[in-house]
Amino acid sequence: MPSPRFRSVHLLIFLCLCCWLAAADAVPLQSIKGPEDFLSGETSPFLKRFANDPVAWRPWGEEAFQRAREQGKLILLCIGYSSCPWTLKMQLETYRDPAVAAYLNEHFICVLVDREERPDLNGSFMRHAFVINKRSGWPLHCWLTPTGQPVRSAIYLPAVRQEGAPSFQVTAENVQSLWRDDHAYIEREAVNQTTLLVKALELVNLGDGKSRLDRTMLDFAYEKLGAQFDPQYGGFSMTPKFHGAPMLEFLLDYASLNRDGAFGRSERAKAMVSKTLRAMAEGAMMDQLGGGFHRYCLDRAWTVPQFEKMLFDQGQLANVYLRAFQATGDPWFAGIARQTLEFVEKELSSGDGGFYCAENPFGDDPKKAGEMIDASYYVWKKSELDTLVGPEAAPVFGEVFGINEQGNLPAETMQFQQQRFPQLNILRRVKSLADASAALQLPEAEVTEKFQQGCRKLLEARKQRPLPQRDEKILPGWNALMISAFLRAGDVLGDNAFHQRAVAAADFTYHHFLSDAYLRPRFAEDYAMMVDAVLNLYESTGQAKWLSQAMLLQDRMDQELWDDIKGGYWDGPMEEHLFLRLKSSDEGSEFCQNATAASNLVRLARTLGDKEYFDRAARIFQYFGGECSAILETAMASPATRPERKAPPEIPIAPVNHIRMINAYEHFSRSGWQFVFTGSPSDAAAQEMRSLLLRHARPNSHVLYLDGGASEAILTRFNRSLVELKPTDGAAKLLICRDFKLEKPCLTTKELQAFLDREY
Repeated sequence: MPSPRFRSVHLLIFLCLCCWLAAADAVPLQSIKGPEDFLSGETSPFLKRFANDPVAWRPWGEEAFQRAREQGKLILLCIGYSSCPWTLKMQLETYRDPAVAAYLNEHFICVLVDREERPDLNGSFMRHAFVINKRSGWPLHCWLTPTGQPVRSAIYLPAVRQEGAPSFQVTAENVQSLWRDDHAYIEREAVNQTTLLVKALELVNLGDGKSRLDRTMLDFAYEKLGAQFDPQYGGFSMTPKFHGAPMLEFLLDYASLNRDGAFGRSERAKAMVSKTLRAMAEGAMMDQLGGGFHRYCLDRAWTVPQFEKMLFDQGQLANVYLRAFQATGDPWFAGIARQTLEFVEKELSSGDGGFYCAENPFGDDPKKAGEMIDASYYVWKKSELDTLVGPEAAPVFGEVFGINEQGNLPAETMQFQQQRFPQLNILRRVKSLADASAALQLPEAEVTEKFQQGCRKLLEARKQRPLPQRDEKILPGWNALMISAFLRAGDVLGDNAFHQRAVAAADFTYHHFLSDAYLRPRFAEDYAMMVDAVLNLYESTGQAKWLSQAMLLQDRMDQELWDDIKGGYWDGPMEEHLFLRLKSSDEGSEFCQNATAASNLVRLARTLGDKEYFDRAARIFQYFGGECSAILETAMASPATRPERKAPPEIPIAPVNHIRMINAYEHFSRSGWQFVFTGSPSDAAAQEMRSLLLRHARPNSHVLYLDGGASEAILTRFNRSLVELKPTDGAAKLLICRDFKLEKPCLTTKELQAFLDREY
């Protein structure tokens, strides 16, 4: 699958994949017993799937590197994940080829990594691959020296040579030939290459040390998004098309912060968000029967999805749809968020309170034991659909989903996608129920009833098909994102069931992550997302335990991953064999660890009044500000005066690649409101105002509780100004402050509503 950071995928690769998926006979998945099994004890379902392959795959670790040193062999590192069709294709067609497996076992030490379990390894090798090859994605193959220095990298390669692409075997033979002919030269070149990459990253991050992260950068990012926006179909790319949730959140914040800005910016920002969210939810990006969103779409018009559902996509999109509901008041957006969360609860919930990480697009073929089929769970022949929904409802489905005998992919869809789905229909809404009602000349209530009944019948019939496989890893950062989405739904929709689900997941995830039995390294993305989630829980509930957990998690993140010398958080702990320890700051990581951490530090500073948090956030912006400076200077200068880049052109820079960092800096540099509740949390007037506050969109604001109990004890221990702020007569229920200075007391929801309407 293409990396979210770099979305251009070679046409040949798409052709190869789609022709394979369209083949009449599935490829056997029954494993061929390998010479040695090093993976059966692993926890990752992805690694376990390869355990009995003829390739002697090993997990990442000292044993593999020691074997490489002893035998003088290169390491072949493959990074993939369980729902990636490209990785599955290579497993079936290449890794299980006895001749290929024999060659790999003879000449390389083969190491397999689940990119979701090891985001630190994935990030570093992905960065190297893009800098060297100008492209990256999964499965990512890197040949390493026995000391771990990358020699060569490649993504998907066909089993048999095709025009424009050598076979995987030929590529492996070429690398082995170079290594055989001159070990010492290859090792020196690999070290030199790594040294240059490290220097380039330092230059692009630090720049001249004078950050240009400012309001100009915020406006420039907004204009850039406007230029990239697809006015016909929504979104910010052509093909493949990703949801771009961080960009949509940025636009919602930008709209709020520019209510009276020039050129109608507020309305334009909201219009881009609305267009994109509607196009995705009405298109095939969303599962029209079972809810939940697929990973991305292969075409511009959202008609052909990549049929995999990732937990972090559900969390991001549920949150954005809820924010769109807050910004617009349109209940349609709330309905899509609700469907998404209900899908997660039904299909991705673990029995102990957490969430599983993915639902794969593949299912076991009942007709041929051990074989796998792709996408058949989601697509329909017209005759089958008509029979299932019945003759009365079939015309409704024909209108709403554009069902026909030839299949419903539009004519402009690329030919190889039509070959992949011959005479098959992918459900997407081409007409509203109101328009279908007009076309069929039937009452809209009748059309709606037939449509809903038909959907229920189709969903039940679909459950009888081979079910998509599920990756049952529980990843703390991904769970934290889902916790925040359920919590926002509980607050915004007033649904206590969602709120309780968030609390249950938070309790499980916190103890699971900090348990001595936790088996994986603890990464920056896990800490950052969990701090964000428990701070959200504190603001929603006022319970001191969530604030305490946020402080503890932040302290552990600081101790384990903070770079004391240059600032910023490392992606993961020190790894002996990793050639490049990375500090991720852009959208190449799903969680943009340093931007999220900077936001958390600002929130903690404005909750506790502790300057150390604020200073640490400042160091993050200082470290990564050089890259944003280069963006702005390069983009805004004329060709004649454009300054020389401080980093080689191989390091990609663009403001939309750093959208969360730019947004975090806006909150850092601009004082936000503090809403301080005083008195008993059970007070009816206070509860009413708190409910109103939590329902309302209010970026860059913070909620504090001087409740006379544990929360107040924590706050006043760190910030004495809050002691002076609390009224002594017990009359005030809500104090609206900026920098812990009282701006306005509020006694009623009417006063609070007027304030929120004016400020947001």
